[in-house]
Amino acid sequence: MLEKKKVIIIGSGVAGISAAIELIQEGYEVEIFESKNIPGGRVYSIFDDFSGEEHDNGQHLLSGAYHHFIKILKLLGTDNLIKKQKNLRVTFSYPDGERDILDGSPFSGRFGLLFGLMKLKKICLKSKYRILIFFIKLLLNKLIRKNLTVRELLLENGQTDEAILSFWEPLTLATLNASIDSAPAVLLIEVLKRAFFAEKEAACLIFPAVGLNALLEHFPIWFLEKGGKIHFGESVKKIIINDNKAVAIETKSGEQFFADYFISTVQPNSLLRILSNSENDNTEFEKLKNFEYSTIISIYLWLDKELKGIDFSAMIGTKTHWLFNRRAILKGISSGIIKFNGHIALTISAADDLSDLDRDKLTDMCFAEVKRCFPELKEAKILHKIVLKDKFATVKLTTENNHIRPKTETDISNFFLAGDWTDTNLPATIEGAAVSGKNASEVIKRLK
Repeated sequence: MLEKKKVIIIGSGVAGISAAIELIQEGYEVEIFESKNIPGGRVYSIFDDFSGEEHDNGQHLLSGAYHHFIKILKLLGTDNLIKKQKNLRVTFSYPDGERDILDGSPFSGRFGLLFGLMKLKKICLKSKYRILIFFIKLLLNKLIRKNLTVRELLLENGQTDEAILSFWEPLTLATLNASIDSAPAVLLIEVLKRAFFAEKEAACLIFPAVGLNALLEHFPIWFLEKGGKIHFGESVKKIIINDNKAVAIETKSGEQFFADYFISTVQPNSLLRILSNSENDNTEFEKLKNFEYSTIISIYLWLDKELKGIDFSAMIGTKTHWLFNRRAILKGISSGIIKFNGHIALTISAADDLSDLDRDKLTDMCFAEVKRCFPELKEAKILHKIVLKDKFATVKLTTENNHIRPKTETDISNFFLAGDWTDTNLPATIEGAAVSGKNASEVIKRLK
């Protein structure tokens, strides 16, 4: 019998989990090294003693087009912990207290999107027509794939200021975590094709109905039962490389572990730190220094009043981009004693310009916007708050660096890359991470 080939995976985020699942099912010996004490990477939740509730490291809004990530949840038996819309439905709330709803029902897929768009009240007929023409061009592959920002693409295709503010900006921020002034248009085009113009089931939104830890917490048990090994709380210090081939990794505790293949799934800054300790003359990784990071600010507020009738809403014309009503999203699946009537999460994407603002000032600014957009909360009081600033939430993908995203294979013959920042043709999302892990596993399988 042939000896099993061994693969070492650095990191147990979504990319690492995806690669590990694919490889161990193919009969490889797989060993994971994770610096944290839980799997999931940046997909995790934290228990808050004061409220007695979990909150996520950032509220996640998923797409029905996240096929690879949903496949992982099904394998782990946690796909019942997500809530999937039957039809696309997005609420838009304005500072004048008015509200608009993009409701695709009774249609699904592209027809639901277009039907919902036509029903919007706050966007004029001219703007709707221009958006419709844009989508027709998308369907016919008539959008020119030049190195444009999203704003440049929209203006080149006649989108009005109204359409950009009320439709394209919230869509871009939600899907790309980037401003329309810097986000690569090619990524928005790819997202639109996969999410709204592929199969009908993809054109909807999905919410985790539990703390994020619960989605992936079964992975270690599943993986160990399959014969895998996981080292939690074990950081990789360096990679030992001989003759342009990775031989082993060395952990911070000084132990060395050998394998036939190696996959790094960590962020570029972490990988550069590991490689700086490694004896390697290869210069291909120097380009990773060109990647910057995009901040996401998440504000969790516990209120004396519950917001009724809304699961989530885009906020238009405000610094705050999204409001998530966690009392509605978690209802029916989460359990426990509720101490506070209301619990909302506010999200600001691409928030670099606000990252140094004092947490109290941030909260005051955002809650004032909430009161304007949601008059029913005008008299509400904050009883407890948690403000999270993740300055390394995602790699900042721009027209300047999108083309240098690295491929899975490297010049080191048996060392491979995965992660949402690698060249997946997708934005830096959970699905991008899942796809990248599968890509790395496929490359290794071909080397059999």
